[in-house]
Amino acid sequence: CAIRVTASGITVDGKPALRDEAVAACTKAAGADVVITGDAREGDWNDLRSALGTAGITDIVVHEPPRR
Repeated sequence: CAIRVTASGITVDGKPALRDEAVAACTKAAGADVVITGDAREGDWNDLRSALGTAGITDIVVHEPPRR
């Protein structure tokens, strides 16, 4: 699943989602492709990463957004 973490929150496949919804979506997909923007709260990403790990999702690829 494609997750984006920004100051505004989390989106999954382009749709707003709560952390637990993101984890559930990625559990079905067996992996997560995560983009973390520069304005994202570090705590939001830390909480999401922890929740993904607790759910057994170990295939996590993290990207920074492309620079303009």
